[in-house]
Amino acid sequence: MDGNGGVKETPRIVTPVAQRRELQLRMNDWRFSRARAVQRAGLGRIGYLHLRAMGAADIADFAREFYAQTDREGLIIDVRFNTKTWTMTPVLSSTGALRLEDVKGQMLMIQIANK
Repeated sequence: MDGNGGVKETPRIVTPVAQRRELQLRMNDWRFSRARAVQRAGLGRIGYLHLRAMGAADIADFAREFYAQTDREGLIIDVRFNTKTWTMTPVLSSTGALRLEDVKGQMLMIQIANK
């Protein structure tokens, strides 16, 4: 017995972080837990990515995560908690590619080639 009623204490080192960094860490944990849940539920056949904002770095993250999952049968693109709101509509092009366009016609989000 260790003097705590059978509960063994484990020493831990806690490093404080700025509130902004904590929010980033919590958001990343949330994103990765969603991706793991989709991976398990879809038996590896469904991909998942979260588009957190529309800045250049965010679009680069989106492209990297998107192209890493093009071998999947389906893809969930999660835009919850996105700092910018865009309403996208799927448009099938004459070549069979799928485009996601802003409904106001102000931007082309992504074009997915027909396999």
